[in-house]
Amino acid sequence: TMSKYEVIVRADGAAGAGTILDGRKQSTKDENYTLTVATAAHVVGGADAVQLTLSDGTKLDAKVLSSDPERDLAFLQCSWKEELEVYYSRDILDRLAPQDPVYALKGEDHDALVSGSVTDPSASVDGIGEDLILADIGGESGMSGGGLYGKSGNYLGMIVQGTGDGTAACIPADTVMAEMKKVLE
Repeated sequence: TMSKYEVIVRADGAAGAGTILDGRKQSTKDENYTLTVATAAHVVGGADAVQLTLSDGTKLDAKVLSSDPERDLAFLQCSWKEELEVYYSRDILDRLAPQDPVYALKGEDHDALVSGSVTDPSASVDGIGEDLILADIGGESGMSGGGLYGKSGNYLGMIVQGTGDGTAACIPADTVMAEMKKVLE
């Protein structure tokens, strides 16, 4: 089910991934839902608008709400006909430990499920950041901005980049959700 929350993000010739974190109506009068998507800031670059491709192939135009290159975190918004919202649990994230299984999508259309395990639930990586989740899912080009999920499909964080040793560095979900809340206020 995690594939329905993952999107492909295209901006100025670059492509990456994103995760639909929030999908609700802005008011009771709205016909459509407003989807808020998290992705890596380096995927959107300096763009004001991007194209999203949903798992069913639907292409949507989205605006860039915010982009913080220092934290490598950006939020996008677009309109959609149905409610979509990823499942996140602070409790599950707090219990994350080395060797816990994790999953992500990769490939041109994010159609390949990759599995691995947490190597460090709270790492500091030079040039990337602190309090990051490291997982041995083999970060590849195009996975930046995509979600890292636990065995029950819970959103654990956002992949920001691969490290030199085949692991992926991920911003924890609680950080992503807190930043989204600030952007939506």
